[in-house]
Amino acid sequence: MDYNNIITSLSSLSRKVGDYIMQVYKTDLDVYYKSDNSPFTIADKKAEELITNHIKQLTPDIPIYGEESFNNNFTPSEFFWLIDPIDGTKAFISRDNFFTINIALIKNNKPLLGVVYEPQNSDLYVGSPLGAFKNDKPISVVKNNSELVIANNFASKNIALRNKFFESIKVKSFLDLTSSIKICKIAEGVADLYPRFGYTCEWDTGAGHAILKYAGGNIITIDKQELLYGKYKLLNPKFIFVYGDEKLINLIDKIKNDK
Repeated sequence: MDYNNIITSLSSLSRKVGDYIMQVYKTDLDVYYKSDNSPFTIADKKAEELITNHIKQLTPDIPIYGEESFNNNFTPSEFFWLIDPIDGTKAFISRDNFFTINIALIKNNKPLLGVVYEPQNSDLYVGSPLGAFKNDKPISVVKNNSELVIANNFASKNIALRNKFFESIKVKSFLDLTSSIKICKIAEGVADLYPRFGYTCEWDTGAGHAILKYAGGNIITIDKQELLYGKYKLLNPKFIFVYGDEKLINLIDKIKNDK
């Protein structure tokens, strides 16, 4: 597989789609709702269409699963693409935090390649066997921090559990962020960990997971096993642990004891 060609192609695509999304962002948005009451806009639909059509030309034999077109039908295969055209749609609509374009290639249930583009700041994160990069510069996680920076989901519905989890941890600061930018901040060494107390879908995590792995971190479940892809309905478990330093893994025991 020609990673250089794929990365160059997807990077250019992400920037073009990001330009389109920002054009819509500056207009009065019409908001629609899916059957699960989650919101979407014309930008979500059109961005996914642009990304899907491009990837079909790039790798015509690899199936593609996108948030806006997924109908709960998943056929296992060695390779498949995951697309979230706007990860953080609520932030996009309210214009109060970050949103990203997520594109991930999965191989044998593990992330092989990921591209995350954050249009507001024109930041492009890439992870592949060639390494992890932000705007073409190598990035890596931070090891052995005594005071932790937590990438936080301020919209978490499990605030009590989250607060209890952090009681015994020396926290330097919290970064209140939305979308996969939380994972990318860990990958570039700005934050140390992000425990997720709530369900996510695989297209929310796949691209960031690839970037984080090649930067030296990982995402694991409450059983301390690496998060895998191709699950039923492409749904992740309720708790996932996104970290930079492996020494943080034992913090999961606190969650197990509290449940």
